[in-house]
Amino acid sequence: LLGDMQVGETIVSGQLSATGHNGQDGGFIETSAAKVNIANTTKVSTLSDSGKTGQWLIDPTDFTIAATGGNTTGSLLSSELESSNITIQSTSGSTGTKGDINVNDSVTWSSNTLTLKALNDININTAMTASGTAGLALEYGQDAVAANNLSTYNVKAPINLASTGSFTTKQGSDGAVKTYTIITALGNQGSTTGKDLQGIKGNLTNNYVLGSNIDASTTASWNSGA
Repeated sequence: LLGDMQVGETIVSGQLSATGHNGQDGGFIETSAAKVNIANTTKVSTLSDSGKTGQWLIDPTDFTIAATGGNTTGSLLSSELESSNITIQSTSGSTGTKGDINVNDSVTWSSNTLTLKALNDININTAMTASGTAGLALEYGQDAVAANNLSTYNVKAPINLASTGSFTTKQGSDGAVKTYTIITALGNQGSTTGKDLQGIKGNLTNNYVLGSNIDASTTASWNSGA
């Protein structure tokens, strides 16, 4: 469903299905225009009965996830992530757009990957919770190469991630994708697993991200209380 990328609008309010059957993978659905609004009546699915889940691409100039006044709500996006990998991609458009993606409403999902692909900045202002095998990918500054790229992602609320999920980042159109080990546990004294907080010292070349709050009070007795 494609509207004009300079001044057009695509309104999604019905059912779109690109499901895979008899072992086929799920398909690809795109909803694009300068402005894309997704109503609460929307149902989108790229599920497969025994293959890989497909992809839903939402491609406006700017996009805001908000309980009211945005382009979609967090509750709807949470629901749609149950049946599709979703990419929200801001692109260049008419003068005055920033190419930002704003998360102003809570998003919660347990499978599939949400990719936020911003021409400029990603602003996360409300908590996000990815449990189970859910993944989150933050790609920012996609209008320029990585060198001297000033775009960023701003995290102003908790992003809760499961160790069984995935988290990646990419800055710039030619930037390398950074894959992170998600840390959700303290680990034992002397741990070198590279999979818990204490165990980071076992692999200092990895990228790590904190996926949840960690109670480290037991460390008071470590190293003979030192």
